[in-house]
Amino acid sequence: MNQKNIRIFVFFVIIILWGYFSFPIEILKIQDPSGVVSYGYTENA
Repeated sequence: MNQKNIRIFVFFVIIILWGYFSFPIEILKIQDPSGVVSYGYTENA
């Protein structure tokens, strides 16, 4: 693997990990500013 391929691979891994852990919770916070849905999601996860 050359340097460019390594950078692309690392970038995708970071995006996938960030999305897996953070994306659903952030979307629920945006849709439910009071925090009820996001609180329930984190409790049930």
